[in-house]
Amino acid sequence: MLHKIATYIAQNQLFQAQDKILIATSGGRDSVTLLDILTRLSYQVAIAHCNFQLRGEESVLDEQFTCALAKQYQVPCFVTRFETSQYAEKNNVSIQIAARTLRYDWFADLLEKEGYAVLATAHHLNDNIETILHRLARGTGITGLQGIPAQNKRVVRPLLCVSQTAIAEYAQENGLTWREDSSNAQDKYTRNLIRHAVVPVLKRINPNLEQTFAHTLERLQGYALHFQESVEALRRKISTGTPQATYFALAPLLLLSAGKVFLAELLQPYHFNYQQVQLIWTKIQEKAIGVLFLSPSHSLSIDREAIVITPQNSLPTTGFFDIQLAQTVVETPAFSLHLDWQASATLPTNTANILLDLATLTLPMTIRRWKAGDFFRPLGMQGSKKKISDFLNDQKIPRNLKPDVWVLCTGDEIVWVIGFRMAHPYRLTEKTTKVLHIQLTASPTMT
Repeated sequence: MLHKIATYIAQNQLFQAQDKILIATSGGRDSVTLLDILTRLSYQVAIAHCNFQLRGEESVLDEQFTCALAKQYQVPCFVTRFETSQYAEKNNVSIQIAARTLRYDWFADLLEKEGYAVLATAHHLNDNIETILHRLARGTGITGLQGIPAQNKRVVRPLLCVSQTAIAEYAQENGLTWREDSSNAQDKYTRNLIRHAVVPVLKRINPNLEQTFAHTLERLQGYALHFQESVEALRRKISTGTPQATYFALAPLLLLSAGKVFLAELLQPYHFNYQQVQLIWTKIQEKAIGVLFLSPSHSLSIDREAIVITPQNSLPTTGFFDIQLAQTVVETPAFSLHLDWQASATLPTNTANILLDLATLTLPMTIRRWKAGDFFRPLGMQGSKKKISDFLNDQKIPRNLKPDVWVLCTGDEIVWVIGFRMAHPYRLTEKTTKVLHIQLTASPTMT
């Protein structure tokens, strides 16, 4: 057992011989075994115990046992108490989420304050089985099937290579004592239900479940690594954009035999769930241009040749910025405008540069985001005015980028749909005597 754990630590480079290790210790058999093994392997360790004050006297006795354990092994002991129920109620989360958040925040502080290299937890192979079964029951992708990692930043799990049975045999053979957590016997928690009702059935089918599962997990982790490398290669190939918008080209994605699965991985950082991905994929195949999808953090619109992803509320919903002609640069949350005078009309008017006849302008001018009901007469257009919404449709602007379009106004009139088209009445003519040049940089809608 000692040799197997030592080999696993070395192979996975969990920590070095000189590192100080903080052990998350509940007082249960698994964490006591981890403490015993690491001290026998001559590592410098300390105990960290959380009293969540959820089981009355039992919680008090767990804390007392852990402190006595530290004295027995002659190692430092850190203990804290949490008002877990109050925290859960205040933050509207489950007791399990509250306990996890509280303990890992405290562990992180301890690592920094006390100079420990890593936090070691006593998760073992059976915990991995239960985790993957739980994820399969609720739905998961290839990443979820990798199970609990041996190392996650500064959290390490040296016992993942051994089964619960092996830990029990080690504890008995070495005369270890521990505390039994009564909540482990209650099936109201999903993990306990899997442990007590599902795993025993699987072991009847395959008595060597732990061993074969370990082999399967190793293969799954290899498949997942290869798949993620393919996803990132595809991301580099088909993605373009700015800090305000990301574009994924559709043509290469549609050529893939498992395009929907790749799309799910591409969209995972933007918090779209798999049910949404299924519908997005259907709409892509139907060429449903303009359909909009929302995740908790982003919006996604299907365009003709790409899907367009933007952060929700990336720009303020309101806001006006005075332009005084004495200024040379106007900064907004979305772009910069550079102003200067031209003695003559020597620059072309385009999407990023406009030349205005000063005599037609009412100062100061303002900038704002366009709104429903706005209209203007685009440069070169004769006759009636055009709604901004219709103009943006003509420009084939993706639906989720339309709210990020801004306009430059003189009084109540729109002078420029910034980055697209200036208004006809403010153009230069043979009567122009003074020209205002405005140059646009860093527009979120110009691609």
